[in-house]
Amino acid sequence: MTRQVDSAARRIAELGAVVDAVREVSAADGVEGACRALVKAAARAVPCAEIFFVALASEETGDLAVAASTGLISPEFRFGRAPHGRGLWGRAAAQLLPVRTGQYATDRSFEHDEILDGACRADGVVSAMCAPLVVGGTAIGAVFTNGRAVDMFDEGDMTRLAEIAYAAAPVIRRAASLARVEAAISGIAATRNRLTRSVAVHDDLLVRILHGAGRAEVIDTIVGTCDGAVAALGVDAADRAVATAPEDSALDPLRDRWILDGIADVRRTEGTVLVEHGDGFALFVPATAAGQYVGTVLTVFRRAVDDADIRAVQRLVTLFALVAVRRLDPVEGPGRGIDAYQVRSLLTAVGPVTDDARARLVRLGFDFGVDRVLAVAALPPRSDPEQVAGVLRADRPASDVVLVIDHRVVILAADDAAQGVADADAVAEAVRRRAGVALLVCSTVVRDPLAGGLADALRAADAAVGLLQSLGRTSGAFDVDEFPAHLPLLRSVTVDSVVRFLDNTIGPVVEFDRHGSSELVRTLQVFFAENMNTAATARTLDLHPNTIIKRLRRVTDLLGPRWQGGPESLAIRIALNLHGLAHGTGID
Repeated sequence: MTRQVDSAARRIAELGAVVDAVREVSAADGVEGACRALVKAAARAVPCAEIFFVALASEETGDLAVAASTGLISPEFRFGRAPHGRGLWGRAAAQLLPVRTGQYATDRSFEHDEILDGACRADGVVSAMCAPLVVGGTAIGAVFTNGRAVDMFDEGDMTRLAEIAYAAAPVIRRAASLARVEAAISGIAATRNRLTRSVAVHDDLLVRILHGAGRAEVIDTIVGTCDGAVAALGVDAADRAVATAPEDSALDPLRDRWILDGIADVRRTEGTVLVEHGDGFALFVPATAAGQYVGTVLTVFRRAVDDADIRAVQRLVTLFALVAVRRLDPVEGPGRGIDAYQVRSLLTAVGPVTDDARARLVRLGFDFGVDRVLAVAALPPRSDPEQVAGVLRADRPASDVVLVIDHRVVILAADDAAQGVADADAVAEAVRRRAGVALLVCSTVVRDPLAGGLADALRAADAAVGLLQSLGRTSGAFDVDEFPAHLPLLRSVTVDSVVRFLDNTIGPVVEFDRHGSSELVRTLQVFFAENMNTAATARTLDLHPNTIIKRLRRVTDLLGPRWQGGPESLAIRIALNLHGLAHGTGID
């Protein structure tokens, strides 16, 4: 009777252990967590074992791979794979029953495998037990216990391990199925995000093409935005390379036979071609417009290529074809038809020009060694900047670049005095004559373009335009390099502040001139320009020195006795400069 009670108590304890194991496995997070919980349950069920691990079978091959373990030492065991049909796993999977051996190396009841035997030797395995994880009549994996002595496990150990494995198998299967569903959903979301991004990239690039970007920009965009793309090459209908990214790419259709073979396959099949190349793949996409073949774009990936990659590249290749058909790339001749988008990026960038940007523009015909002048033209509020830009493009040499940036026309011209292309007066006169629009134009010399001089020139000219507009100027031509050195400091001053400053400084003199003909403002401008020399001022104005003395006395009456020295003198000089810019009365 006592023996029966003890047996029932043990059985209840064993069933309780199975229930605990299922509860722990069910509460675990993901497949890996469930397998770790099952390893712990197996360790409690067979405490004499030294090594425990759970391995799951591949759906494609049936080979086992360790998912969780404790006690494994050798990397051969921890990271190896058990081939389908071999070892204890092969016998357990075939019979759907647990199996055990007291001496693994000499047991011939199952088929041995050289790799498995080597892993067991590396980890010192002698005794072993395998309980399959069976779901729906199929073994999806197994729970293993190993030991380093002979005959370590008995029938009771195998029964307890088998019960835990049988109860936990459906939980493991559900966790694996859920993981596959989550991975599929994640993959769908990632693909959707990539497609959405490719559409946005396409739309952005289309806008840039309409502003002058060429085939090189399309190829750069493919490498810069397609994940995994490491190089790209664009060829025309004659198989000649017209654009390569990055600049140091070794892709060369004249040298590499495999590139010509891929292009030939594109022509033959009239479709996209994907081939293995190195450690990744090469994608050849034909560029066609209205059914006409205009070239091919090759993209090299360092990984496998999926449908989302192909669609993203195909979408961008349509723009490559558009550029080829519309002939938006530069025509032959140094500096002619420079890619306007690339120049715009130079004008708006901060810091030195990158090597890639420099090489790309040099390839397109932009000469960084040519002296250049940049002019900014501010237009009346209701005028059309594109119309004015069109007038200037028609009036200027092809080497000039004319852009519209923030409702202002920007002209980048070669500094050739014989042609007059750098002269702000010529810009203003051409637009006034051809379009009937009065411009406010400021020009400046570009210094050290490779160090960011183009962007510096644009900021200087634009700041000068803003300063003149704050003074009330709406037309006229100005050389920024001739501005007094202190004027750039006033670019952040408000219009009201400038007006108050002028009124408080030279306002009485301006008002006096308004009601008479003494020209005190002009006299003061010349007086300061001649270093306050009365005789020199008289000679410049072609007046008698006594006349100058009388005018200066009148200025003293209006401004006070200290206007010729100290802070008052500096303020009056600045005010006279501002007044000259505002009213066109400055000293040339």
